[in-house]
Amino acid sequence: MTILRNLPLDLRYAARQLRRAPVFAAVSILSLALGIGATTTVFSVIYGALIDPYPYRGTDRMVRVRVYDQSGGSNFLLLSARQFADFKNLDVLDGAVAMDNWDMAATGDTLPESVHTAHLSTDAFDYFGVPPILGREFSAADVRAGGRVVVLGHPFWQRRYGASRDAIGQVLQLDRQNYTIVGVVPPRFRWGNADVYKPLEMTSDPNRIYIVDARLKTGVSERRAEEEMQPLLEQFARETPDHFPRGFRVHVAGLTSVAAMPFKGTLLVLFAAVAVLLAVGCANVSILFLARGTARLREFAVRAAIGASRGRLAGQLFTESVLLALTGGALGVTFALEGLKVVVNLLPAGTFPPEAIIRPNVPVLVFSTAIALVTGVVFGISPVLQFSAPRLNELMQSAGQRTTAVSASRRMRDSLVASQVALTILLLAAAGSAARGFLGVYQTKLGYDPHHVLTAGISLPDGNYTTYETRAAFYRRIQERIAALAGVQSAALALFPIPPVEDVRQSLEIMGRTPEKGQTVDVQETTGEYFSTLHIPILKGRTWSQTETNRAARVAVVNREMAAHFWPGRDPIGQKVRLPGFTAFTSWILAAKGSNDWLEVVGVAGGTPDRGLREPVAPAVYVPYTLLMGDSLNLVIRTETAPLAMVHAVREQVHSIDPGQPVTNVRTAEDILRSEGWAREQFVASLFLVFAALALTLAAIGLYSVVSYATALRSREFGIRMALGAQRGHVMELVLTSAARTVGGGVAVGLALSAASNSLLARWVAGSVYDPLMLAAVVLTLMAVGAVAAFLPARRAASCDPLRALRSE
Repeated sequence: MTILRNLPLDLRYAARQLRRAPVFAAVSILSLALGIGATTTVFSVIYGALIDPYPYRGTDRMVRVRVYDQSGGSNFLLLSARQFADFKNLDVLDGAVAMDNWDMAATGDTLPESVHTAHLSTDAFDYFGVPPILGREFSAADVRAGGRVVVLGHPFWQRRYGASRDAIGQVLQLDRQNYTIVGVVPPRFRWGNADVYKPLEMTSDPNRIYIVDARLKTGVSERRAEEEMQPLLEQFARETPDHFPRGFRVHVAGLTSVAAMPFKGTLLVLFAAVAVLLAVGCANVSILFLARGTARLREFAVRAAIGASRGRLAGQLFTESVLLALTGGALGVTFALEGLKVVVNLLPAGTFPPEAIIRPNVPVLVFSTAIALVTGVVFGISPVLQFSAPRLNELMQSAGQRTTAVSASRRMRDSLVASQVALTILLLAAAGSAARGFLGVYQTKLGYDPHHVLTAGISLPDGNYTTYETRAAFYRRIQERIAALAGVQSAALALFPIPPVEDVRQSLEIMGRTPEKGQTVDVQETTGEYFSTLHIPILKGRTWSQTETNRAARVAVVNREMAAHFWPGRDPIGQKVRLPGFTAFTSWILAAKGSNDWLEVVGVAGGTPDRGLREPVAPAVYVPYTLLMGDSLNLVIRTETAPLAMVHAVREQVHSIDPGQPVTNVRTAEDILRSEGWAREQFVASLFLVFAALALTLAAIGLYSVVSYATALRSREFGIRMALGAQRGHVMELVLTSAARTVGGGVAVGLALSAASNSLLARWVAGSVYDPLMLAAVVLTLMAVGAVAAFLPARRAASCDPLRALRSE
């Protein structure tokens, strides 16, 4: 009750004290807010993207099944309709879903729109446990009735129909066929990242295969599931050997872990970084509270002398600490809300599942605020708790006793500053490592010129150009029309637009040589103009002509790395290679006769980083796309002007050839490189640099505060020294030497921490902290900042008037 009666008075007094020390209040609040906001922001990303990204029923038991070949390459589990029915009956499974997806053309408009369509097995919505928010789901009865129904994805429903409930029952024309809209899924249902979902019409054709995912029964481990699946899939492989690699093994992994894997370690390192930042912020507040509390010992002594108990003094400081911590927490909430928007916008596209919703995580916000509150309270009231009321009275009467009394507090402040410095060194080293990693990836030699290059996808509507001749003619006409456009230097067709978007690895055989186990090579299917369009140099020999492309000539161009690996010291021109898996294993792939026959090497090209900017260039072979034609290709266009200025002309030319053919995924090569080449490194480096800059600022403030308060407490000593003849330089040396010892100890600990964490950082952050030049730059930066922070109060101490300093005591 006494606490409650005193609370209004304590709050008014606390507010008055904080107004008298605005710098102390502002720095304390900002230190807490930055730590709380940054921690909450990054963990919110981790929770939304890694821990709980999916809205489906039994997500923790959903798994992705892959088959790995002997070389370590993997593919989705692809099964025929009959095999899928048998697979679903495995005892370890609680359900399975089959899917096929491709782009369809929403026709009927002036220019067709490409619509990404997921064809799902008819029990899919029951499997996912997510009913539509409008209308109904499709069923097996819809397939028996012709299958002309669709369920709209939420973003597509908003974009095309303005989120109107009247969309239900309307007709959507896809690939010139009418489909009735029967439902709309919730916003987070984004399986396959599709615009439209339609029932999968599974056929008895054993060559028609579908992607399969599954959900395990409760209590079934992934290892047990692998053991149960392996014999069944080996039986399937004997039935359809073209659908499975030789000597494959089954691998089962949780859906969430698969989605999180590419970015999981990076986010965890970032979270560790913001935890360090929170620790630095709390240390800064501790330093400020200790320093301010020590400076107020005379005030406490006076109040104790006129009757205030130690509990009453502690209660007053407790109120001040809570007021500061809560204000910092409130500001931290604002920082978290705004910071989360910034971080989400900086996240590389496609980093996380589209189902993930990233929003502020309340438990982490409460936890961070609680830490800040405890820190503020403990260190805020500690100066009073160290001494009883009689001892405080003694402190008021004796400067010597005051000096002795604050020594323990000074040691605590110095330890906290050293800790701040050590953690700041660690963050600076990590930031330097991330920045060097980003620059290394950014400066990777591409082996081609990405400037003035436009890419566009051509995905054929289902049922169009189903014969080899018509499909080849269609692709050829598109290339010829685009190449003839004004403003276009050259145009090519390719399975993949530019490195390092994607790579396909095929088994490789070389004439006259026994194949090595698991011997593979990266394959790009393209036209001969691909090299000149991207400015990939031909180092030896030639490419193939348009005539050779048209007749699917058995020719190939290898890159420099393949030539050096397989024919060291020999001329690869005229050598023969074979891709045994280069066959039409599905109905939508059309192969030229003898597509997997021996190919003659006619040229050697420069290397390009097909497997990613972080990986060394791997052996690769280029072949005419007409050997094996899928239902999609990419246009690669070198323009004379700004690439995006040609988009409308490209669309018009394709539309003039086939009014129902959409053009998809139009991007510049530079945009592709930015989003898929170095976006992750740029994101990580940016956040680390921000965190390191904040930590450096907080450490500088902490050091400045400690030196300032320590100098003020030693004003009598400095006055006596100067009265006895000490020079100002000597006084400055005393102050700076004390600060240097504290900073030096922190630097040593920080370097040790950096060395200890090198292996972890090197694994998840491009670059290494174990770089003498970079570490030297980090240490010099911190020492320079520390010198400035200590110099200002040192100069103030050296400029004091000895008589005034003695009189004030």
